[in-house]
Amino acid sequence: MPEKITRRVQFTPQARGSGAAALALPAEETAAAGGRVRARRVRSRDLSELTRTLATLTDAGLPIVKALTILEGQAQMLVRSAERMQASAEQTGKSIQETCTAAVAKIKDVCAQA
Repeated sequence: MPEKITRRVQFTPQARGSGAAALALPAEETAAAGGRVRARRVRSRDLSELTRTLATLTDAGLPIVKALTILEGQAQMLVRSAERMQASAEQTGKSIQETCTAAVAKIKDVCAQA
């Protein structure tokens, strides 16, 4: 039988209207990690969407482990998509900057010849 892994996570709501909450590990785990563990901010909207989706999956009869596995896969796809979008935006920005630099150089050449 596989070893059961449990972890206590504290949910700390932030000031109203901030749209974020902190998920913090207990002090024992933080101390065990040398104090390097930082709370990760989770937007209230994202947390709400996650719980609604989880409720829908479990209401449809899926076991909780399977439902959480599906949610994990969706989250990983979103992260990969965001990384691709970031890389694309960076490449587009570099391309635009190179084009502007070349255009300015051509304008300077034309003005110098006149």
